[in-house]
Amino acid sequence: MDKRWILILIILIAGCACMYHIVDSSNSVGDAITVVNKTVITLPSGFTIGDDDRSSVTLVNENNNETIFIEDLGKSDTSLDNFKNDLNRFYESNNIHVLNNETLNIKDNPVYRINLKNDTNGVDSTFVYMYSCNHTFNIKFNGYSNEDELNQDFNFIINTISPDFKQKQD
Repeated sequence: MDKRWILILIILIAGCACMYHIVDSSNSVGDAITVVNKTVITLPSGFTIGDDDRSSVTLVNENNNETIFIEDLGKSDTSLDNFKNDLNRFYESNNIHVLNNETLNIKDNPVYRINLKNDTNGVDSTFVYMYSCNHTFNIKFNGYSNEDELNQDFNFIINTISPDFKQKQD
């Protein structure tokens, strides 16, 4: 056997290993994505797309009652105003108990978060308001019983929102 065949086999094995690494670590290859207005959002593991339209989408976990509702509120940065308005509305409501609210700094952008409990049905919800990709987003996490899963999906959604470069950007 000629020595060139050994070199060809080494290159072939190295190429296959590189392709596997790319597919395994990419957020858009091998993972489900959805488009909300002009942004791409990668679905967390176990979630499928429920209801969707041009400016919003509902992600549903088929294994349990967890849902994630993502809504694009437009180009202007109204995340702080939406946060304050909803926080006041929740405090004034008799059926909703605000557990805590916080401001996080993710990717050099403020992310506002409200954790609450609905006394009527006993469901915990988390509302997130953020400005990313030149759009304001309202994200509602519903039905999570495990705080670690909520934080994992929260971080995944926040970190995978990216512009849809197939569309003309604002």
